Amino acid sequence: MTEVNKIFQSIRVKGSNSTQLSLRDGQVVRGKVVKFFPDNKAMVNIGRQQVVAQLTTNLQANQNYLMQVNQTTPYIRLRIVSDEPAKTPDEAARILLKSSGLTASRAEQRLIASLLKDQLPISERNLAQILHLASLGSDENSHPILREMLTRNFPLTEQLYWAINQRVNQPISFSQSIQQIQGQLAQSESLTSQQIQLSAHLNVLTGNNMNEQQLLNTFVHQVLYELGRGSQTTFQLFQKGGLISSQMNFSQWDNLWRNWAQTNQVQFQLSTNSELTSNIKPEQLPISVSSKQISDVINQLANQQLNGSSRQIRMLQSFVQQLGMLKDETLSRMAPNQLNLMHNITQLPSYQQLANSLPATMQSYMQHLTQMMQNQNWKMAQQFLTSQEGQQLYQEINNLLTSQVVGQEQRALHFWNALVQSQMTNLNSFMNQLSAFFQLTQFELSVLRNQLPDYPSIQSLISTMAAQTSGTAMQENLQSVIQILQAMHLSYQEANRDWVQFSAHLPKEMFGLNEDLWMDFEGSKREDGSIHPRHCRVMFYLNLPNIEETVIDMQVKNSQIDLTIYHDQPNRVKGLAEEFKQMLAINLASHQYQLTNFDVKPLRQSYEVLETPYRGQSNHGYKGVDLKV
Repeated sequence: MTEVNKIFQSIRVKGSNSTQLSLRDGQVVRGKVVKFFPDNKAMVNIGRQQVVAQLTTNLQANQNYLMQVNQTTPYIRLRIVSDEPAKTPDEAARILLKSSGLTASRAEQRLIASLLKDQLPISERNLAQILHLASLGSDENSHPILREMLTRNFPLTEQLYWAINQRVNQPISFSQSIQQIQGQLAQSESLTSQQIQLSAHLNVLTGNNMNEQQLLNTFVHQVLYELGRGSQTTFQLFQKGGLISSQMNFSQWDNLWRNWAQTNQVQFQLSTNSELTSNIKPEQLPISVSSKQISDVINQLANQQLNGSSRQIRMLQSFVQQLGMLKDETLSRMAPNQLNLMHNITQLPSYQQLANSLPATMQSYMQHLTQMMQNQNWKMAQQFLTSQEGQQLYQEINNLLTSQVVGQEQRALHFWNALVQSQMTNLNSFMNQLSAFFQLTQFELSVLRNQLPDYPSIQSLISTMAAQTSGTAMQENLQSVIQILQAMHLSYQEANRDWVQFSAHLPKEMFGLNEDLWMDFEGSKREDGSIHPRHCRVMFYLNLPNIEETVIDMQVKNSQIDLTIYHDQPNRVKGLAEEFKQMLAINLASHQYQLTNFDVKPLRQSYEVLETPYRGQSNHGYKGVDLKV
């Protein structure tokens, strides 16, 4: 898989190469003066780009010079590093090393020359760090790591170097490390609350189906754990789902479970052992609950969730409050700013998503109401809301938004959804598992202050456990998983560009693969920092049980999808892929995507690795006379 990984990087980088010139402050490049123009201007070649430059230094025509980028906006400004011509990349590397006052071996000079040739952002400032990191491994292993770090503008630190070493060379098996931790936990005579939580998380990662008894035990443990902390997350989540009566308040809930725990001699306190070794039967619990009810509630809540941010959800909830006032009060009591808010919200994409999430029988009513509000015909809108159809619509909208979860409740929903969906095999459950996996493996800063949330991430649980564990074998396995998770969540963003890139590493058992699954995501960045689902690229490295090594490249532009499959035997795979093409197109269309291209290509062939990865639509390109030397 390591070899496929590297081929995959070549495909990704070549396929997303931009014809626009993209430079970074401090970067050193080789520029060639092609010819001179009047007024001290000249044509200069930088890589594959030709730009018109304003000359402030005497240069010779048809010569390459080493130049440093001193400014990128509003126009590019370059400084000559040395008057000595740099005819080849090797000469450019020698000049750069000399200018920086550094010495390097012949192999290190060739590395610098290669980085300069490919226009990676190497500079006088980071040259010493590059040479140090290059010494940490063999050329075969360290050079791809350095290229990845420079391409994605990561800090040149040893910690990130070893994380990317896991990303590129994959020396550690995610699955093996997890299985060893599980085995060591199983041998423990007693587990802390956090170790019990970690065990449940690891079951999700390894694809182990949680049986009904385990699901019920996990629910009881979480309830008792939170009561010991004075938390309400699980209570609020399952009350929204209808498992807990809306008439019950948290104080009643707390007393109910405390009395039960005292009767059954079950202990629950913050950061102490909280064991549930016996199989608890539903009829023994203080409320009527079964594993099936838990699964049904979680499935219902998950299906009702809108894909908006917390801010968008709160805005829609505010809209429903205003809608209730319009329904119940006289129109004259509504302030103009309240009506304007309602009108403006109907223009938002999140509002349209709300409308699309309603039952089919309600969508025509919603369309009718929306048209009246957009036309600001508030009297007719009020009359409609007081009708039987309008009251039904209002109730459906209110129910849908009441079921939305944010913050800690959202983390809780991801956790329970992962447990429930691990027992299913359809496409929706796969996507839910994928979403839950990313949520569960995120890292929260609160762990640094020893304030784990009710539903901590796997990273937080492992970090806490590592701090509390003295055993050498357990420490090694915990540190291995931490390194893998750090590599998995490497991401790159630039404040002045609207694109983002990150990678993911998932254990093979989760999806029944021969080897762990790798994914790369890159695309336009939304306001909340996430990748725009309509303008992105996703690539999968797969080792499937029957067709083995496979790479899938999915590029999305304006909701149109270009899908390419790479395999050693493209003709064999093409026949299989064609069988699913129509089904794929139909499923994509149901989510407002269009499959515009579908192709299968050979995997192992020569790919020229070019300058830059995907950049969305935001590169600083060359426009007219914008370069001053």
